[in-house]
Amino acid sequence: MYFVSLNPMRVINYADLPRNIGSMRTIQELGAQIGDKPYLVKEILTLPQYQGMSILKLTERVSDLMSKKMSGADLRKVDALRVEWRLDAGYRIPETTVSEDCLTDGEGGAEILLTLKEKLFDKYDIVEFIDSGHQLYIRHPAESLATDKHLYRCQLLADDYSNRLNLSAAITGKTVRFITGGVVPEASERGSYFQIPNRVEKHTNFITRFRVSGSRSGDYAWSEQIYYEKAKKDDQGTTIGYEYFRQDPEDKAMMDKLMLAINSGLLFCKGGFDSKLNHLVREVDGRPISIGEGIIPQMRRYGQFMSYNFLTESMLRTIIGTIVERRSQKTGNEIVFTVNWILFQHLQIVLDKIVGARLTLQEAFLTKDDGKKAYMVGTNYLGYQFAGNKVFIMHDDALSDRYRDRGYGICLNTRVLDKNGKDQMNVQQFSIRGAEIIKGDLLGFGMRDGVSSGNVSTMVHASESSLMAYRMAALYDPYSTFILEQN
Repeated sequence: MYFVSLNPMRVINYADLPRNIGSMRTIQELGAQIGDKPYLVKEILTLPQYQGMSILKLTERVSDLMSKKMSGADLRKVDALRVEWRLDAGYRIPETTVSEDCLTDGEGGAEILLTLKEKLFDKYDIVEFIDSGHQLYIRHPAESLATDKHLYRCQLLADDYSNRLNLSAAITGKTVRFITGGVVPEASERGSYFQIPNRVEKHTNFITRFRVSGSRSGDYAWSEQIYYEKAKKDDQGTTIGYEYFRQDPEDKAMMDKLMLAINSGLLFCKGGFDSKLNHLVREVDGRPISIGEGIIPQMRRYGQFMSYNFLTESMLRTIIGTIVERRSQKTGNEIVFTVNWILFQHLQIVLDKIVGARLTLQEAFLTKDDGKKAYMVGTNYLGYQFAGNKVFIMHDDALSDRYRDRGYGICLNTRVLDKNGKDQMNVQQFSIRGAEIIKGDLLGFGMRDGVSSGNVSTMVHASESSLMAYRMAALYDPYSTFILEQN
């Protein structure tokens, strides 16, 4: 295995610019390049100030690594603000709840009358009460009494007619689960028509517009400049040259605000639409405002939750076991904890104690091409080999700012299977085609750098700029995710 750099950008001093670079005007203006080359945002994310934006790293940065191997790994471009995707919810054992207290205990082989909320089972099925473990054999097709009341005539399965059903475990709200179906007698006339819940679900989300603006005086523009160096490398990781960019502080401040807004929005936003996909947030003149749902609200609806006082090895094994349960490959997965600083330290203490040595910096976060190439994502993280899987802990600044008094984080598998059984990214980011990031300038006298001549939009010695991005996050397996929060 050999290691390939992600061509990270780095800030350099003016004195470190190559002497043969010529006039400063030959250096690419980073702000002007963003609109024409939106892929530069992925390189910008390697800068130190963006190390704590883990969701952007898991989508935009990782997309570069996996786009040739995994379905949906690149930033997905669509032509509408509403995005629908289908996911395989996996086989789930049919179960429902008791809608009326059961009053018959089945002693002596007597008939048991059981009323359930859903009509999931059929004649010849065997079902089980989760709490007591008692099993019933359904002798007749269900009788529908109401939309949420379906009567089943059953017999208790037991090794003696003196056994009785525990009626305290058969009261309203108790869960009954399917065991098997089609247990028929000799010369049977029919089989069982038990139902298996649909495995494919359609999920919907909306793309959010993020826009920031800033202005600068002409004197400020020329007096303060930031310079960047970006290495250009071939497929083998050999440096073949460098690119140089410059940026004024106002552009940098706008980019910082935009990246923070996107990262926080893709994490926390609850969404501004109802179950019928109507926009609920509008401007005063009636214009709808598209607000998509973030990753954490999606996890809260479908995923698992665990609270803790003191984090233990057993808790971590439970979380990882749940996350890989739906995958045919139970080991060799790359599992990510995206956490605030408090939980980062808690996880570090537990894993250091039970695992010992961490993965070295040469250990890849993700690999491709049959493991022959290894890549680093370019963020601060700790890596461990635990429970047969690689476990990575990423600190996220937005989570630390929001949860300052307790540990908090999310956990997910980076890969899930698509409908064809191939790996795809679990967290995917969508954007409007051609509008991944848009840059606009209102140039004043002196233009962008404050000292240039040319046609301008205003004679004021100042300029104004805006950055806008269309972004949305989708989880392709929200059922195998975990939210972990300290009490």
